[in-house]
This record gives sequence, C-alpha cells and structure tokens, in this order.
Amino acid sequence: MAAATKEFKSATKFTQAVINQAKQNALNMARGIMLDEVKAGRFPESPFRRELYLRNRGRESRRNFSKIAPPYLRIPFTLTWYNLDAASEGKMREAAYYAYRRLYDRAPERSGAYKSAITIFLNDSPLQFSALANAELDSSSIIMITPAIRYATTIERGFYSGYYETQKIPGGVVRPVAKMVRDAYGASVSCQFVYRSISGRVAVSSRRNVGVPAIMIGAPGTFRQNDARVDARPRGAT
Repeated sequence: MAAATKEFKSATKFTQAVINQAKQNALNMARGIMLDEVKAGRFPESPFRRELYLRNRGRESRRNFSKIAPPYLRIPFTLTWYNLDAASEGKMREAAYYAYRRLYDRAPERSGAYKSAITIFLNDSPLQFSALANAELDSSSIIMITPAIRYATTIERGFYSGYYETQKIPGGVVRPVAKMVRDAYGASVSCQFVYRSISGRVAVSSRRNVGVPAIMIGAPGTFRQNDARVDARPRGAT
C-alpha cells in the first residue's frame, strides 16, 4: 500500500511538472509573438511604452513577465501586451463591452424590454454595439452603458431594496456591474455608477429629473470612482 501511494505521488508530481512546462512554453510563445511585432515595427520597442496584463482565475492584472510563475496559472489564461500610446482608448472599449455583456446578463427577463433597451452612448450619442470598435476616442471621451427605458430607476431601486420577489437580483441591476468593471479594469479606466439623463435619447423615470441608472466609463483619472447612492439625485444630468 505504501509503495502504491509513493508511486501515485511520483506520477502526480511528474504530471504536474509536464503541465507547468506546457504553461511555460505557452508564455514563451506569447512573448515571442510580441517580440516579432516589435521587430516588424508594429509595436513599441521601448518596454516603457508597453504593458503586460494577465487574465487568470477570473481577474485581469498588470504583471511583470519574469514574475509569472507557471504553477500559479490556471488554464485557460490570457496574456495581452498593450501599446501605452493606445492602451487607454483600447481599455475603455474593452471595459465598455464587458459592462454591456454583464449588464445584459443581469437584466430582468420578464418581458425582454429592459434587455433590448440597454444602450451604449459615446459623449451622449447612442452607438450600435459593434460601432464602438471603430469609434474615435480620446482622453475626454465618456462612454455610458444604460438601460434607456423610463422605468429603469424604479427597477434599480426595487431590486436593490429586495422589494421584487419574482426574480432575485441582489444589490440592484446596474450598480453591481459598475463594481465588476472596476474590479476588472479599475487600474486602466475610470468607472462610476451614476444616474443620468442622456441628451438625444432621454429616459425619464417615474421620479422627476432622476434620470436612469448608468455605468460611466472614461480615461484613467477622468473622474472619481465613487458610486452614486441608489436613492441619489443625478449629477450633471442634461
């Protein structure tokens, strides 16, 4: 029995070593692809003009390549090098798409109207989901993701307080998504839960001048990342 246990442990250790080597090979391959882009002139040569982010175990974080330990990695994982000259705009898009998908997942499904009303706005102008990929962004750009429907605020407050019992959405619908965005992208973008009325397509709630719950995304340091209270009145509503 002791011999069998020892043999099993030895086999397990060998298997783990093979897996770790495969992870290291994948890391080296990813770095090689990045260096090929540098040689081709399509990526910055200076390491101070690029950043590496590792997405692993459900989180994305900035990392130093030499400090990534294969045993820590859980498959699948993703390495992404960012050109710092374009990283801010790219991260804003990435965070906006992430917010849209998470909000769509959390949205009430009873009639489908709430889900279909989820809209991306760039500087208060509505965009198609796919159009954001080619939209021109700069450090002053503000992206909003909101359910542009008149009763969104009533629903937000109802789920936050636990008033609705037909479907459980703890903490509200939109507000928790803003926190998800900060957890995933907080080092790269500004993100805040707000109530806003958006020009061009104003969604008015049952309470006058409250606006609708929204996730506001901008370049790093553009605004504070303190969320509005669920019962707060909007700041900067138009």
